Amino acid sequence: MRKHNICYLRVICTNACNLNCDGCHKEGQNIYQEMPAAILYEIISACVEAGIRKVKLIGGEPTLHGDVVTLVKKLSRKFPYIDLSMVSNGTAKVSCYETLIENGLKRLNISVHGLNEQVFLKNTKSNGETWQLMRNNLQQLLLRGYINKINYVIKRGVNEDDLYDLIDWLSNFSNIRLDVLNFLSLSSLKTDNQYYYSMKEIEHLLHKKYGVIRKGIHHNLYNIDSENIVLGNGLNVNLKKNQLGNFSYMNICEACSQKHLCVEGVAAMRLTTDMKLQPCLIRADHCLNLRPYNGNYENAIREYFNNI
Repeated sequence: MRKHNICYLRVICTNACNLNCDGCHKEGQNIYQEMPAAILYEIISACVEAGIRKVKLIGGEPTLHGDVVTLVKKLSRKFPYIDLSMVSNGTAKVSCYETLIENGLKRLNISVHGLNEQVFLKNTKSNGETWQLMRNNLQQLLLRGYINKINYVIKRGVNEDDLYDLIDWLSNFSNIRLDVLNFLSLSSLKTDNQYYYSMKEIEHLLHKKYGVIRKGIHHNLYNIDSENIVLGNGLNVNLKKNQLGNFSYMNICEACSQKHLCVEGVAAMRLTTDMKLQPCLIRADHCLNLRPYNGNYENAIREYFNNI
């Protein structure tokens, strides 16, 4: 019997990526795979019919999927009421993002892995050409109002100054939110790693640097609290609460022996590139393998959502 409402789906379009970011958990996938857009469309459609209302296309880097525009177009036409968004690293052509938005993508989130060149290169193992592309894209996309949110992972003693530069720069644009995230590794999921900042510590850093005009609590679809603050320079910043503690996202969470390790971003329903619904990155024993259903997905998914 369904006790918790499963309404958010993270879709791993491809696990291919053109960056190699330090600490990336790769959404729990380490082998390159990519599901054809036609199958993605069928499974996502079945998930929406079973109650999903928010679909986020992720990767890897989702723009590397050859048919992602077709997927967005078909989903937006069939389900105009869902919140269809994407998380990208900002290195695709601006025209690619324009085409996605023109075809029904409602929100675009960009993960910035370093505003300044040296930070970007160290974090992504990339090159100066890719950094310059990202910076130019970011400028153009912000000026055109295409980006709704910027994600940035803060690492203690590594990139605080880069974060400050990003905050200063973003204050020149309107209607943009910055989500500051903690550095966490799937290999340990411990908050005592050398790079970790608590939400309160990050707030203190920003308050000391910029002052805070206003703050409040933001609740997401699962009522996981995050702190929303408006800095003295006017920028809207969201601080994610990482430790979920006794929070139960699904029925399986309530008796989970790993619950004390659970952090925001780990417990979320994912559609993986090997055709599985995966509710958690810590455990793999509650996945639903969709391959045996051979296109007849809806009833199986509905039953799974009701029981998970």
